[in-house]
Amino acid sequence: MSLTLPRKLLLAVAGLAAAGALALPQPAQARVFFRFGIGVPVYFGPHYYRPYYPYYYAPGPVYYAPPAPLGYSCNADGYVCPLRYAKPVDTGCVCPTYGGGPVGGYVQ
Repeated sequence: MSLTLPRKLLLAVAGLAAAGALALPQPAQARVFFRFGIGVPVYFGPHYYRPYYPYYYAPGPVYYAPPAPLGYSCNADGYVCPLRYAKPVDTGCVCPTYGGGPVGGYVQ
């Protein structure tokens, strides 16, 4: 009995699948090849990668802005008056005038 071509092909594919299923599993082996200009590959043996560890960086230095210098008097358009509480220099303040109205100025 002669087999036709599709049956031969089917039998060959089934045989290759059975041989592949029966083959014993092997662990993967990593190899590194380098090729130089002379056409001869150079093998440096199995290359084992070290385990990955994430990098942890130390936090950077913390910089604190120095406190603003404090002023104790208000210079308001020719009027200078003392402040009850010290305030940072160059912030707004108000001085009373001799006429009774407030005048805005800046802390010195």
